[in-house]
Amino acid sequence: MSQTKASASSAWVKAAIAFLAIVALWNVTKLPFLMSFGNDGNVAYNSRGVELSINLGHWVKGYRSMKMRTPPCNFLLVHSALGLTILFMMILSLINQTWRKRYCKPFFWFAIIEGIHAIPASLAN
Repeated sequence: MSQTKASASSAWVKAAIAFLAIVALWNVTKLPFLMSFGNDGNVAYNSRGVELSINLGHWVKGYRSMKMRTPPCNFLLVHSALGLTILFMMILSLINQTWRKRYCKPFFWFAIIEGIHAIPASLAN
């Protein structure tokens, strides 16, 4: 492979890693709000239900997003844990080729479980 193709490929991999890291960090910022939902004393916000972008609902005055039709604990325990695990495994697989070979089977198992668990929520919405 020529030097130009190698550097272009490397740039795309770095961009993908940066994007996945941003998505993972964005989702991590939601965790404290999901954990404290209903116990944080914000009655006005809590009375409207859990939102998909719960962090923006607290940070931006007047911001409203779509409602989540599941309790926060279910979202936190299953969806967030599996999703963040998959994102970090993908980042590791992009960083090092030997890690890609080592983590390919667990990555696909986690991805399959994530997809299966999302089916009931998708049908409810």
